[in-house]
Amino acid sequence: MVIEVLKFTWYGTNSFKLYDENNSILIDPFIRYDKRKDIKYSEIFTKEENILITHGHIDHILDIPSLYKDRICNIYCLKTIYKRLNKRGICKDNLKEIHYNDCFNIKDFNITVYKSKHIKFDLKLIINTTLNKRTIKYFKNLLYLGYNHIRNPLKKSIVSYYVKYKKKTIFIMGSMNLDKYINYPKNIDYLIIAYQGRSDLDNKINVILKRLKPKKIIITHFDDSFPPISKCVNIE
Repeated sequence: MVIEVLKFTWYGTNSFKLYDENNSILIDPFIRYDKRKDIKYSEIFTKEENILITHGHIDHILDIPSLYKDRICNIYCLKTIYKRLNKRGICKDNLKEIHYNDCFNIKDFNITVYKSKHIKFDLKLIINTTLNKRTIKYFKNLLYLGYNHIRNPLKKSIVSYYVKYKKKTIFIMGSMNLDKYINYPKNIDYLIIAYQGRSDLDNKINVILKRLKPKKIIITHFDDSFPPISKCVNIE
């Protein structure tokens, strides 16, 4: 008897894959700053056929046109992101528009779409990020990120994904915030959560943990993938 085991691989930022021997879903593929010239790193993403997008910020969708423009795949995203990616070369056949409360299957993954919210950057974080020597060191990168951030506004379009696989449940958050009016699933087996965007992350995540009551936590997005906007977060 062969028992399939669900695996998790994190590629930096909020880019990760859930998979077993026969199934895989890729979340928010983004080529981190130190891997932009690494062809083998990009090929990790281009081999995937099913991609889920949580929201439209640059560190979640910027590289999708270059990665999937000429490939056959399924990119699941909200309407605003659907239109944006279509204008940038992704054909409609590859784009799968999703809506809040949708439920669909990707092989053995049963996926429910939940309306979510993006974390609110606090003033202390903004000051520490902008008034920093790193803005000089990575000035060209700052201009590139700033330009693309303007081209990729959030427009309050963000989702979280509730995934059922066999007897396991996973809740995927692309940003560390929830809508206070939504009744989210509780007592999930795994919470996968982006851990960046505040100077008081420990307090903010505790509110989410009390609400969702996950059995285990996997954190992402705590790395310095796109300096000087990002940073390495102390996760101790």
